[in-house]
Amino acid sequence: SIHDFTLKIDWKNYFGNELQINLHSSIDGWLTFVDNWDPYWKAYINDKEVKINKLFNTYKSIKFESGFNSIKFIYKPFKF
Repeated sequence: SIHDFTLKIDWKNYFGNELQINLHSSIDGWLTFVDNWDPYWKAYINDKEVKINKLFNTYKSIKFESGFNSIKFIYKPFKF
């Protein structure tokens, strides 16, 4: 039930082009990075690339599953 919901977040790093979070949740959910959409952002959960969805047609949002998740948002505008 929603009353048994637990969520623990550990902010690892935040730079202008990278955000790392360790998240442990007892239920599936969505994590939204309240920053304007740009197609050069990539998101990874447990080192696997995941789709970034738009929330309110402007913010970056990803779906995560219950349990432990190592989440990264990385901005990569150029390929070298």
